[in-house]
Order: sequence, then C-alpha cells, then structure tokens
Amino acid sequence: MDERMLPELMPGDLFATPPADPLARFASDLLSAQTFHWVLVVHPVLTEAGVDYEIMEAIPTKGVAVGLLSQMYGDVPIRVYRVKAISRP
Repeated sequence: MDERMLPELMPGDLFATPPADPLARFASDLLSAQTFHWVLVVHPVLTEAGVDYEIMEAIPTKGVAVGLLSQMYGDVPIRVYRVKAISRP
C-alpha cells in the first residue's frame, strides 16, 4: 500500500490570523467570505508504509468560520479544502 498524503490547500491559520497589511487583509477577508470550504478533521495512523490519515469528521463551512474551527480543535490536525466561490463581489 502506498503512503497517502492529505495536502493542506488552505491552512486554517490563514483565516485565524489575518495579515496586518490592510490591502492583504482585505483580499484575505474577501476570499474567506466568498469561499465554501470542507474542513476535514483527521487522525494520523501509522501503517507499514508510513503515515496515513483517517478522516474523523468532514465539516462544510464558509469563510471565517474556518479560523474558529482551527481554534476549537486545538492540537487535532485539520485540513481545509477550498471548494468553490459561491458568489461574486
């Protein structure tokens, strides 16, 4: 069995800690507010081939809620996937 990796396409930190620069913060807030995400709460599992991940929960969420989920789960690894923009500015 090959080792699988779950890529972090959008780390939750991006939403939990917005940039200090006003223009970058505006762009980050705009992207956050208009994007639908799947948050996968994962548990690393050691296998003979290395580390694999078991998905414990899949939570659909939108925008800045991703940062709140990062804080709620604390030390539990989460992976955040940007799915699509659901509206235009």
